[in-house]
Amino acid sequence: MAYDDETLFNKVPMIMAHDAASGYLGGGLINAWTKTQSAGMREQLDCGARVFDARPKLDEDKGLVWHHGDVTVDYQFSQSVEDILSWTAAHPADLVYMDIWDCVGEGCMGAVTAALTSAGVPIMDSCADLDGLTLGGLKAMAQTAGSGLLIASTADCANSNYDSTLACSGYQGRGAEEKDDEAAATLRSGVERCYEAADRVSATATVSSLSSTQLGALVECADALRASINATTLESAGLYNCYDGSDTAEYPLSRMMAYLDGVSSAGPAADGAPAQHQALWEETVASVVLGTLARSSLVKDENWSKLNSLVTAAVQEGRWTHINWLEVNDVCDGGEELLAALQAM
Repeated sequence: MAYDDETLFNKVPMIMAHDAASGYLGGGLINAWTKTQSAGMREQLDCGARVFDARPKLDEDKGLVWHHGDVTVDYQFSQSVEDILSWTAAHPADLVYMDIWDCVGEGCMGAVTAALTSAGVPIMDSCADLDGLTLGGLKAMAQTAGSGLLIASTADCANSNYDSTLACSGYQGRGAEEKDDEAAATLRSGVERCYEAADRVSATATVSSLSSTQLGALVECADALRASINATTLESAGLYNCYDGSDTAEYPLSRMMAYLDGVSSAGPAADGAPAQHQALWEETVASVVLGTLARSSLVKDENWSKLNSLVTAAVQEGRWTHINWLEVNDVCDGGEELLAALQAM
């Protein structure tokens, strides 16, 4: 870290890997809109991640694994901890923080605590510990027995600053849901059929609120719809997307940057709580359908928009005076450059 140990921890800029364990998922239509990382946790550390958005699940059959929404990530929690400890042992000066929350399944947090204790990982279980906590103080708490600096928080203290509207794809202005031309009508009818296929979900519903069955029905419908929707239809239907080179990319990108401006200007919390600056494309039911029509995914949305690179450039230009946990999708797309920019702030 380039920051002095006397710096308050919630003033230290670090890269947070959004839904880090989803990097263990494979391919497929459902996983395209569940998988936010292109690699596992150890590889994410190589790419610059230092904070993990960590969501465990105690599964009746699989034991303690991970999840994203209703999708189970079949990779053992204990193996992930071993992977991380092998990295911190090789990088003893680098602090790594596991932000453990959304622990699902009866007895989940008890199983997490037991697994961390068995592995010798220090646990922070009270948000009060963050009040006035410096970087040096956290490093002292995070000392492991010969495996570097790793601490796991089970207290769910961070300010998420979540904004579900910041999707890569959607309707702009007088969009397809209002236009009367044939292309818009064709798209509208097809998209509405997909909403109905997923139990009549709302276009603005978040994907994390869907069951895996609903998500599967949604993306399978959108994939089938793609055969009848050509590029001209998409371009003429009042839609936007975030992809580099798109005539409409400025709309979602400007909203993203304005959001990040607002989180930065709020400054650090007085109680020491960390703040997430979510520099990532969120997913609504509409954005999943439209993204599937474009053959995209959560990882591709980041790659095709070059969002991580754009955020890195903004950091280098000094756009933000305060950053704490800069949360990204696919940290292995430009994460090392982003880490260098943050450490040079």
